[in-house]
Amino acid sequence: FLIMYYVPLLMLRGLIGPTKTYKSEAMAAHQQLVSNWSDAIKAAEAAQKGGYWPVHVDEDGNISATLPPDPDTILDITDAVAGSVEVASSLKSEEG
Repeated sequence: FLIMYYVPLLMLRGLIGPTKTYKSEAMAAHQQLVSNWSDAIKAAEAAQKGGYWPVHVDEDGNISATLPPDPDTILDITDAVAGSVEVASSLKSEEG
């Protein structure tokens, strides 16, 4: 039964195959995703290196939250995240 099911599927897959630009589109999407995430990592490292940590405990044991640094002083993380979401959604729409 499995042979009768999978053989025609594999034959059709082999005949149809990916498009001519499939590999270049996938590579471009991957490079964009990697680039955006590396920008997000650089922004997070710059914020942490600058002394930012969102939660602090004072000498009395009280927990206080601090606001993040001004986004203009570090990389714009929102563009990196938005870009990675766009790439992910474009990959999702290409799949089906």
